[in-house]
Amino acid sequence: MRSLQHALLKRGKIFAFLFGVAALSTSAFSQEERPSIKDALGLTGSLRAAGFEHDKSGLNDYGYLVNGLWLNARPQEFYGFSSVFDYRIQGQNLTRNTDTDDDLREAYLERTVGNFDFKAGRFITVWGRADKVNPTDVFSSRNYNLLVTDDEDQRLGTFATQIAYNMDNYRLVGLWQPEWRQPEYPIGKLPQGVEIGYGLPKNREQQFGFKLDHSGSVDWSVSYSHTIDRGPDIKVASMTAQSQAFKLDFNPIHVVGMDIAVPVGDYGLRGEVAYTKTKDSNGNDPTIKNSNIFAVVGIERTFDGVFNVNLQYLFRHTVDFKDPDSFSNPADQATALYVGIFNNQLKENFSGATLRLNHKAFNETLESEVTLINWFYDESYGFLRPKITYSFSDTFRGAIGYEYYYGPEATLFGRMKDMSSGFTEVRWLF
Repeated sequence: MRSLQHALLKRGKIFAFLFGVAALSTSAFSQEERPSIKDALGLTGSLRAAGFEHDKSGLNDYGYLVNGLWLNARPQEFYGFSSVFDYRIQGQNLTRNTDTDDDLREAYLERTVGNFDFKAGRFITVWGRADKVNPTDVFSSRNYNLLVTDDEDQRLGTFATQIAYNMDNYRLVGLWQPEWRQPEYPIGKLPQGVEIGYGLPKNREQQFGFKLDHSGSVDWSVSYSHTIDRGPDIKVASMTAQSQAFKLDFNPIHVVGMDIAVPVGDYGLRGEVAYTKTKDSNGNDPTIKNSNIFAVVGIERTFDGVFNVNLQYLFRHTVDFKDPDSFSNPADQATALYVGIFNNQLKENFSGATLRLNHKAFNETLESEVTLINWFYDESYGFLRPKITYSFSDTFRGAIGYEYYYGPEATLFGRMKDMSSGFTEVRWLF
């Protein structure tokens, strides 16, 4: 943990700021009522130690030790404002170096004035009602290379301003997101002479969206977003007989979507669909993904209050699809293939399924979960993760599991087969 302690000292300004917030939030109380600093901050978090068989580099190195500190602060309300802070610092290759990475995932203020809710700062925005796979979730970036046992921890907060107007069962949301947080992808091991880097998008301040949300016996929403696509396009940076250099490129998109969730007896039905218009309006540009329609339909049920089954059908239609081999230029063929792999645009119509099984036992101290994502291609490809979590006490828990990627080499998950990894983790919660 020495590397973690050293890194925390370098980030002391963050903790000084949090304690400053605590001082402000306690100033409104009398001496008799004044809470402790921890209570004033609403401070919770976890210390984590984990081991992973592989990381996401595709280098086939074995044994990755991970330690980290995850902090969440929800200070007591002051002058009508509530606030949230979410910070993590983590080293994930401690068998080879002492490097650490940290991120202020969230730091925002909220206030309600009449029927209006105001929110500003860095926060995580998640749209959509489907389970895990959300076609309308276009404002959220992820660091897929972060070694964590909960995939939601890979989400990155982004600076934005949000205004919501509440009227009975309806909520009208407007969002402006001027910050760009680059998603991190597991590029994996590339053929000799091939390199892939990252590009910086233009007009990052022009991201915005609107959503009308309804809650009641039937929950639904409709939305429009103009944002920078988190799914990368690919540009050729250089091309010679000996080497090929590509750059992940992120371009603006327009997204119109809707979702719905309705209970029917013991079952829950969910649906979500989005039409995404990209810069490649006719499908002739091999460096940019095509416009597409992505839909998810699901059903779930919980048996005896402890066993949940969630099954979803996935469908993606690529508008004006062109096979990469239809391009005459070899560079265009290679680029179009990588674009198709990264964005699941390997054929015109694509279908898949997700399955999530979750069981709780021993007063919910033991939780077993299996997650499966499978796309039906010439040969199926996908991702399977069984995981078991056990709470030894209210403050100490452990987890063990395995992430397994499978499929042909020229598919998204097939390229990650060498990144399949067993993992184990212990957490101390406070």
